[in-house]
Amino acid sequence: MQQHKNEDAHIVLMHIGLIAGTPVRPKFAFSIILLEFFYHLRHQQPSIGIQGFVKASCALQQVRFSLSMHPHMTNHLYW
Repeated sequence: MQQHKNEDAHIVLMHIGLIAGTPVRPKFAFSIILLEFFYHLRHQQPSIGIQGFVKASCALQQVRFSLSMHPHMTNHLYW
C-alpha cells in the first residue's frame, strides 16, 4: 500500500493491520494480530517473557534481533 501525499503514515499502517511504534515517522510497526496473540498468550501463561516472545517473533520474520530494538518493543507490550 502506498502513502498518498497528505495521508498520515499511521492511517496507512492501520489499513494493513499494523500499529506504528512511534508517533512521528515510525520506524517500527507492530502487527495487530501478533499483539493480540501475545495478549492472549500472557493471559494463559503469565510466565512467558517479553524478550523471548520478541526474539521468537524476529526469528519467525527472519529479522535480526538486537538489544537496541528491545526497549522500543517492550514499551508497547505491557497491558
